[in-house]
Amino acid sequence: MESLNFTQRVKYPTRIIDNSSTLIDHVFTNIPGNIIELNIPSYALSDHFQVAITRKCNHTIATKPYHNYIMYRSVKHFSDTEFPTDLSNQHWSLLTACVGPDGCTNLFIEIFSSILQKHAPIKRKRVKKVTQPQ
Repeated sequence: MESLNFTQRVKYPTRIIDNSSTLIDHVFTNIPGNIIELNIPSYALSDHFQVAITRKCNHTIATKPYHNYIMYRSVKHFSDTEFPTDLSNQHWSLLTACVGPDGCTNLFIEIFSSILQKHAPIKRKRVKKVTQPQ
């Protein structure tokens, strides 16, 4: 723990019996300023005292919105038959009239994206975690 700059904050015994006392509980930190108070109440139901700490709160976390939003394509109403039909009904011959590969690429993406948006629209959803299970 010392090699990682962690220090032990509990300095008093946490288990006291008739003939000995030992420190069996540990609170380690590498940022001592984050621990405001450390108490070991001298009352317990057994010979083992609990350790209570008060940690400094980071208020910058509280200002962050609770929920995050993700963007995804909804395939809820996607049709395996209508999507290929709409693709084949497009005027792909317009691509031959383009000047240069960039113009053809942009036109293709525009046509394809409009069909994809019709069948699998982009949705915005509020979630608690940005990374979702796969």
